[in-house]
Amino acid sequence: MKNKMRATYPAPSKLAIKPRSFVVYIDGYNLYRSINHEDPPDLLRHGWSNLQKLGELLVDLSFEQPRGRSDVKVKYFTARVGKDTGAPGEIRRQTLWLEALKTEASAVEIVEGLHRPQSEDFSSRREKMTDVNIAVHATADILQTRPAGMVLVSGDMDFMPLVEHAADADIPVAVYFPQDHALYQMRPGFKHSELVTITYLTREIMDRCRLSDKRWLEYLQLKVQDRKKFQPCLDHELKTANRR
Repeated sequence: MKNKMRATYPAPSKLAIKPRSFVVYIDGYNLYRSINHEDPPDLLRHGWSNLQKLGELLVDLSFEQPRGRSDVKVKYFTARVGKDTGAPGEIRRQTLWLEALKTEASAVEIVEGLHRPQSEDFSSRREKMTDVNIAVHATADILQTRPAGMVLVSGDMDFMPLVEHAADADIPVAVYFPQDHALYQMRPGFKHSELVTITYLTREIMDRCRLSDKRWLEYLQLKVQDRKKFQPCLDHELKTANRR
C-alpha cells in the first residue's frame, strides 16, 4: 500500500556546520599602559603574552557555551614605531615583540594604526587610528559575521556606544579593563544590559597566557638600556631564571 513509512533507508550524509564564532578585540596601547610599570617587577612580563591564548581564555570565562568546537578570532590593534616616531631601541623592542607574537600566535590578526610625535625626543606622542580601527572592525563583524559573542579588552569609555550597538544587535559583549580605574556603567535606560558584562583583566588571567621565554630577556635588556627605572624588572627576571 502506498504512503506507508519505509522500514529502512540509507542514512543521509551529514551536513557541515560552522563552529560558533567569537571575536576578541585587544586595544594594544591601552593594554600596554597597564603593564608598562617597574613596580611590581614582574608586571611588565605580562606584556609578553600569547594573545591567541588570552582571547580563547577570555571567551571561556565570559560565555556559557554548549559543548563543541568554537572559533575564536583575536584582533590586536597597535601602531608600529618608526624612525620618525620612536627611538632605535624602542623600534628593536617592538620588532622583537611582534616577531615573538607571530611565531607563537600566528592566527592573531594585527591591525596597525600610526603614531604622531609631539616632541623631538619622542617622549610624547599620540597613537592614532586605533579607536577607529576597532570600531570599524567590530561594526563590520556585527553586520557580516554576527559572532556568538564579542570580547573587548580596553578601558576606553569611547567604546561604550560600540558595546551598546553590539548588544542592540543581540550579540553579548564582555569588556575587560586592563587598567585599575572605576568600571564604567551602561547609560541609564539601556535596554540590553543583560547582554553586557564589564570587569577587569587581571594579572592572574595574564599569567595563564605567557609566551615562551625565548628573547624575553633580550627585550627586557633593551628596555633597561633606554629606561633605567626598569632595572628592577631585569633583576627580578635574572633571579627567577637562576632558580630554575
